[in-house]
Amino acid sequence: MSVLSNYIIQDLIQNVSKGVTETFKFVLERYNSNEVFAYTLYIDDYCSYLGWAANTISHYEIEKVNYPKEEHPFIKWYYPQFAIGL
Repeated sequence: MSVLSNYIIQDLIQNVSKGVTETFKFVLERYNSNEVFAYTLYIDDYCSYLGWAANTISHYEIEKVNYPKEEHPFIKWYYPQFAIGL
């Protein structure tokens, strides 16, 4: 027996899918698709919020000069460091 009904699960899948599509379109309307290299969904520390973030090559190039070289992969892929997000 599942804690969540199939209806709730399917509704969640549909809403997340729609949200991903809409927010990714939002990103691509504002940035050249060749400029965007990362798009991610994340859940906050309390698992109460599903958010998204995207990063661009130009933002990464600007940010990485503020950090030692060994931290560049962290800056590149750590979503709070991304260029845009909600």
